Amino acid sequence: MNSEIIVGFLSNDKDPAQLNHFEQSKLHSLCRHINRDLPILITKVQGARKTVDVGLVIASGEDLDPYKPYLSAGFILFHSHGKTETERIKEGFQEAFDKGYHAVVLLSHSVPNLPRNYIETALNNLRNGSSMVVGPLINGGFYIIGLTKETFNKLGTTHVMRNLCFCDKQEREKIISEIKTLGINCFLLPEWYIVKTPEDLKKVCQDCADGTSWNARWTRRFTHEIL
Repeated sequence: MNSEIIVGFLSNDKDPAQLNHFEQSKLHSLCRHINRDLPILITKVQGARKTVDVGLVIASGEDLDPYKPYLSAGFILFHSHGKTETERIKEGFQEAFDKGYHAVVLLSHSVPNLPRNYIETALNNLRNGSSMVVGPLINGGFYIIGLTKETFNKLGTTHVMRNLCFCDKQEREKIISEIKTLGINCFLLPEWYIVKTPEDLKKVCQDCADGTSWNARWTRRFTHEIL
């Protein structure tokens, strides 16, 4: 076991924002394709499965059979019991720190083409003085939340920990402001976007073609099928 871990949250077809833009059957297929890309992205991060451990968050009670290939590939599975996204994020951190990790980087669902170097930058900053790293979403909350164990314990029941989420844009600025007020050494990554709409899917394809993002080949394949 290493001292650091990258943990990805897998997409599901219950996201209200996505349900507003996609038929249920298409949304199910979209989530399945995104969930293929995110673990591949994680394994491409420098040091992944060698000096940095990798994990995925799945819903508690979910059938493990589809995830056996990930277990074989070295992923650790985290079982989420939380009813809200904030609860699931807090559980992800708590379970990882309980396992003995010193630093944990959580990746949002629905960011299949996130540039790999954003994740590497998050890890490097946690290694070199920052005790927290966040990546703000243009159309949501955060796509990356990274914490050291000490800072996780310090945040406790603060507004920050009670409201951390991937999708809520309204809370994002309040959280960043409180982080500064608490005196936490937090590194702010560049903005990115979460896939919520058909327009976002078109942007995924364009960014991949331009070489400005991870290639997300499974998500792009789905995009070509429906757009």
